[in-house]
Amino acid sequence: MTILFAIGLLSGFGFLCTILDLKLFDKGIPDDKVVLILIPILNLLLLAGLVSIMIMTKTVNFSNDLITVNYVFRLKKITYNVSELIGFNWDTLTGPADYKRITLWFDSNKKLRFSDFEIGNFYEIESYLLDKYRICTIGGRKATDKQIETSLKNSKEIDLTQIKRIKYIMYFLWALIGFIFYQAILDLLKNSGLQKHNLILISISIFALILSIMKFINENKRKKIIISSAQHRI
Repeated sequence: MTILFAIGLLSGFGFLCTILDLKLFDKGIPDDKVVLILIPILNLLLLAGLVSIMIMTKTVNFSNDLITVNYVFRLKKITYNVSELIGFNWDTLTGPADYKRITLWFDSNKKLRFSDFEIGNFYEIESYLLDKYRICTIGGRKATDKQIETSLKNSKEIDLTQIKRIKYIMYFLWALIGFIFYQAILDLLKNSGLQKHNLILISISIFALILSIMKFINENKRKKIIISSAQHRI
């Protein structure tokens, strides 16, 4: 969900600019043109993020007999029989951070796909599958030892690449937060006090900064676990 965090901050900034008619620049670029160009883009990003959340967010639960998939915002539930599960493999869901995705293969060519963008306990499920089920190839065909070794290596590479891109997103967020703080300082020097919209932006930015630092620390811990784990189990 890292990219949604970035989109949310950007869109919140754009929304406040729209409501409060915030002037981004005092000189150099006409404010009306900045608002006309920037705000629709930010609001479209917000809309895209909300639609993605509504369509894709789900929970996946395993019991002795069933695998239950709940689409949180669509009020939809699908069940699969555990006895029909053949195995699983990995690929990526392309995006700014290239989300890691697992495909479960069942009898009769049925499959279930979910990524770490869609569910919060993705890595717990991944560890569970590694303990209980076998890695297979596309279509649920039996994988050779060499193919299993390659799949584990690819899984590790996906995670490390994703962590790197998440950090780039964090750097971008911090740059944006720095810009907001800079604007607030200018406002403070100019008006001998912060205007209401700057107080709101600073509050949002401080909250976002805390969350992003926590995310950054967690990703560093995750990287250490991945590198030190011979079997790549998180």
